Amino acid sequence: MARFLKLVLTVYFMATINASMAAVACSSLLIMKFGLLDPIERRESVQRKVMRKVDIKAKQVVDEAFSMITSIKLFSKEAQHGREHADAQRSFMASINARVVYRCVREFGYGVLKTSTFCFMLWVGLRAQSMASISASDLTAFFLLFQQFQNVFSSMKWHYNVLKEEFPDIERFLQLMQERPHMRNGKEPPLNVGGAIAFRGVRFAYPAHPWS
Repeated sequence: MARFLKLVLTVYFMATINASMAAVACSSLLIMKFGLLDPIERRESVQRKVMRKVDIKAKQVVDEAFSMITSIKLFSKEAQHGREHADAQRSFMASINARVVYRCVREFGYGVLKTSTFCFMLWVGLRAQSMASISASDLTAFFLLFQQFQNVFSSMKWHYNVLKEEFPDIERFLQLMQERPHMRNGKEPPLNVGGAIAFRGVRFAYPAHPWS
């Protein structure tokens, strides 16, 4: 909450110095958020789900092998279970590699866009100064605020990623909370059902103590 308030105040002070440059700065933030971070994070979310399933399967292979170790030795199935374990580990490593690739692409793309945005803003600011639209002192103050603007956004992004890493079940919890049952409760009261249950030709006995 404090970081969000700081972000809002930073945008406000940038707008008081130069509204058009502040609008460009906010537009760059939206482009980074919706054009780069969100699409990659959706793919990362899918990959995290795959990774959890593969991890569960790998653990099941190990648990089953240890629980049935006597049967495995009796029927000489060590090689088969070894292959199953190796396949599970390869699938797990493949999911980790895919997740690392997505993360590297996200961080590299974010760094490139962040640097490109700063260079573009510098060009816009120098051009505005040459046209006497902004003074040198205001331009310096604007870029100090713009640096804070980028730092606060980076900090919020980092904390959001840490939250997803530390609490992976939150995503599943939110999905379950959004689920709606397909069956609806009826509005009409249930009909009165009557009748009786009768047992005919039923006999019971213990093998050791017959009962008749």
